[in-house]
Amino acid sequence: MSAMVQANPGDRQSLVTTSVSLMRAILEEPQELIQGTVKSIASDAWRINDVTVMGTPGITKIIGNPKVGDTVDVRGRYDLKNKPVALTITKQLPH
Repeated sequence: MSAMVQANPGDRQSLVTTSVSLMRAILEEPQELIQGTVKSIASDAWRINDVTVMGTPGITKIIGNPKVGDTVDVRGRYDLKNKPVALTITKQLPH
């Protein structure tokens, strides 16, 4: 099992945790989670089709500068609550 932690600077060289996501330990490559149309983008979550996919600033790699309306492939893992967590979000090229 692994954890992804987001934190903000606190007082006197400390960090204040803003979120913690626990991940199942998976030895193989990240799997394809979803392929679909971007409905909305926030700093920590993307809405793809009707699924909310968590993204982690500094960890999730965004490839191809996708925008709302674009088709993307999302690869990553599921957290312990079985929610998708993206490691890469890649814009599909037009055919």
